[in-house]
Amino acid sequence: MDKWNLSPYYPTAHAIIALADLDNVDRRALIRGREGLLAHIDAMPPMWMSKCLYAPIRMAESALYSALILTSPYQLKKGF
Repeated sequence: MDKWNLSPYYPTAHAIIALADLDNVDRRALIRGREGLLAHIDAMPPMWMSKCLYAPIRMAESALYSALILTSPYQLKKGF
């Protein structure tokens, strides 16, 4: 979880995206991250911006869907 986002899913998605590019990453970690994202895909709390809440849904969804695509069974079999 980062200090601007109440949701752990947005930073999890970014971690998956970063790890998917590494050569010797444990695929089980990517699969666990994917399962966590899929389990809570509808829970998208807003982020803190200055002193108010802000919900950039499209930005968060793009990170989530990118992580899900990178960890799809087809991509995992292909070796990224």
